[in-house]
Amino acid sequence: MTAQGLADTLGKSKRQIERILSNLKADGRLERVGAAKSGRWVGWVVKGYGAMNKDIFSFVIYMIHACANHWKQNPSEVYKNMKSTNCIMGFLVPNYEILHTQSTKYIVEDIKEYFNVRGISI
Repeated sequence: MTAQGLADTLGKSKRQIERILSNLKADGRLERVGAAKSGRWVGWVVKGYGAMNKDIFSFVIYMIHACANHWKQNPSEVYKNMKSTNCIMGFLVPNYEILHTQSTKYIVEDIKEYFNVRGISI
């Protein structure tokens, strides 16, 4: 995932994402392991969401995009709804071990039901 990809998903500018990543690196909460092209980021800590590893972080981003594509919405709108309903830390992250083995369509439907119960109609 690139800084631009994160910016598009979260509805932020690329510069804002770069600043956030820079601050996380400076605080020692985000570290690059390996070469620039073949390495990876470890110690993902996202403000407001606590620590999550790269697999969980990638899964959350993937599900934001999958929902956006399925519902024909902008990823930033889906993210805002997930944030306002605590879907990320209240549903996706705690259930990652089970959810990531399910089909995308099944998870998208689960998220839609999660939203409906919380008053957001898709």
